[in-house]
Amino acid sequence: MHDAAALLKQIKKFSLPIGTCLHVDACGTRCSNKPIQSHSIQKGRLLKAIAENGHVKGFSPPNSPKSGGMTFKDFGVSKASTFPGYCKKHDAMIFKDIETGKVNLDERSICLFSLRVVGREVFTKNAQMRLNNHPEVRNLLNRNYGRDFYDQMMVGISLAKRELENYKLRIERMINTNTYADIIYVAKALKEPLPFCVAGSFPPEHTLDGSVIAPNDLQEWGICFAICGSTGSDHFWIMSALESSKVSHVRPFVESIINHPGDPGDLMLNVSLEYIENIFFRPSWVEAQSDFFKVSMLSKMESGLPSKHRHRAEDLLTFDGVLSTRVVASQIKL
Repeated sequence: MHDAAALLKQIKKFSLPIGTCLHVDACGTRCSNKPIQSHSIQKGRLLKAIAENGHVKGFSPPNSPKSGGMTFKDFGVSKASTFPGYCKKHDAMIFKDIETGKVNLDERSICLFSLRVVGREVFTKNAQMRLNNHPEVRNLLNRNYGRDFYDQMMVGISLAKRELENYKLRIERMINTNTYADIIYVAKALKEPLPFCVAGSFPPEHTLDGSVIAPNDLQEWGICFAICGSTGSDHFWIMSALESSKVSHVRPFVESIINHPGDPGDLMLNVSLEYIENIFFRPSWVEAQSDFFKVSMLSKMESGLPSKHRHRAEDLLTFDGVLSTRVVASQIKL
């Protein structure tokens, strides 16, 4: 394998369903069924709400470090945000309420949305480990980025995979026992859907005002969840996190979200573009933006590529005055 096209072919091959369903029951037994393509973002209630002609617009990474930058790409609703995570039985059983049923925006539903996100992240890390361990892919990455980068990347993926699996276990335990003491969040119920939807997790490094937050020597990195969703009648966005004795630095980030005076839609757009690739837009909304704004969004998203360096403290809140979001209600749990 000597070119980007061959690498993409290999990525497609290694992105096929891996292993079995991600569901683990209350006794700790994992389902042995094969996974289906699960949506990490609600298909019927959210993706279809912003789709046009059955499509939404997302991001497509460059084919190689020398082939240019990030671009916009159309995705069919049936494929946008999907990952081979849960079998047909458990995908329907676990997520029925938030996908098709009547759901209240409460701790349980927020945990269900978060479980879908962390399930996707666990699959992604597993796929990355499998792909990057392939000799030809490893050689290509070493040539393009260097051996030191490759080794550091693999250590990072392995650590992230372990932490995400632990978060998945904690969320499952909360749902099974109906105890939600560890979860903190801010949720905004909206009059109408935003022109984009997102579902992802990230380890915050700064508050919105640029203050550095990081775990001390006795703590572990924590993650926050950024999620757009719908109850069927109301649309909303959620910023949530899990706390413990080893993870407390996520609270300042959530507090900075709560205290942010700007438009909540602008806020979610900024955070999503900075940290999360699993984001999709209403196509006509993207096309209506100026060329400068579209380039700025692509540049913001591109900052997460391996050859780039993030500048979260300096430009997390890049876009202001983009949206006029009407908030119906707010919920806060700290």
